[in-house]
Amino acid sequence: MPPLANRDPDVLAGSIGGGFFDLPAGSVKLACALENEARFDEAEVQFGGSEQLGTMACPLTIARGARSNVLSTRRARAIAAQLVGASVEELAGLHHFGPEPTRRRSPALFLPRWTQAGRSLGIAMPLSLPSTLSPSKLARFVQCPLAFRYAHIDRFPEPSSVQQVRGTLVHRSLELLFSSAQGADRTRERALQSLSTAWDEVSESDEYTGLALDDVGSRRLVDDAAVLIGQYFALEDPTSVHDVGLELDLRTTLGGVELRGIIDRLDDLGGGELAVVDYKTGRAPPPDRSRSSLAGVYFYAMLCEEVLGKRPQEVRLMYLRDEIVLAESPTEQGMRGVRQRALAVWAAIDRACAAEDFRPSPSALCKTCAFQPLCPAFTGAKPTADEATAQRPG
Repeated sequence: MPPLANRDPDVLAGSIGGGFFDLPAGSVKLACALENEARFDEAEVQFGGSEQLGTMACPLTIARGARSNVLSTRRARAIAAQLVGASVEELAGLHHFGPEPTRRRSPALFLPRWTQAGRSLGIAMPLSLPSTLSPSKLARFVQCPLAFRYAHIDRFPEPSSVQQVRGTLVHRSLELLFSSAQGADRTRERALQSLSTAWDEVSESDEYTGLALDDVGSRRLVDDAAVLIGQYFALEDPTSVHDVGLELDLRTTLGGVELRGIIDRLDDLGGGELAVVDYKTGRAPPPDRSRSSLAGVYFYAMLCEEVLGKRPQEVRLMYLRDEIVLAESPTEQGMRGVRQRALAVWAAIDRACAAEDFRPSPSALCKTCAFQPLCPAFTGAKPTADEATAQRPG
């Protein structure tokens, strides 16, 4: 990081006053992700930062959030006037540190621009690969490579949703039901007690507090979770379940890639046979998409085979809201396909990081994507000139 004494006093004051969150114990926390801040400062050192701006002959852009109270329009224009071919770009709706004062992330927002500037000067700044590959990351990349980059490489913050928190609440409630009771004690009443305990935990989490729900919204959230837990009992009898793993975190290395998955529940079916069980609180897919929805549990089955030395006899998705169960028996050919697909996707991610080429893939999922303000499909910005081959595996 450049010496603090060399920084503009107004910018330094703004960074100190707005770049941190106050913590209950009286300490503070950096508002943006540490790795983004580190990469931004590293880029500034490599690029030369403000010390080199006056020597630049290429066109420059001074970018500022339109709501910034750190860098005014007048000051930005004054800086631009002293440079060769410089212009000022106002980013609508943004404060100096990001979309809103409580969610500041300027390094994450400007890293793509800064990286492109570095590349134009011949500075190699390839993107870092994620540390692991999980079913959710794999699915995210296949659905939209650009959203994958924003979420898992740049690690831009994504707002929580009621659906997400409800899922967390239901999953934790069922975990507590199975971990705290055995056999005949796994009743509906015990499940509702587990829900109460889970709510005490979840209601203190950042995931929940970020929703800023009023009392009515919170009550509706808990009531909906209670309905889903009640519907779980229509799908199976928990008193007859012999679970051997809850929220089981499995990891293995395959072809130099660390694969990871957290299994909701691993059951012993008797005779040494296993079943992977995954709870779903959303709607069940239409019949023509039911097969593809099993990709995640097949990934878990592959992890079981690699780590535990045993291929599960069954993988099972339990859609609580629709009271539907999807189940299949993994085959050797199916497991081979899972491994091949995981390695193919990782190779595509590797190529995309090396080329810094993650393109959007517009679909119905765009409706709920938090990255719309940054996405070329919505902003109208063109892709990079040196487009690489498509990163989706065949």
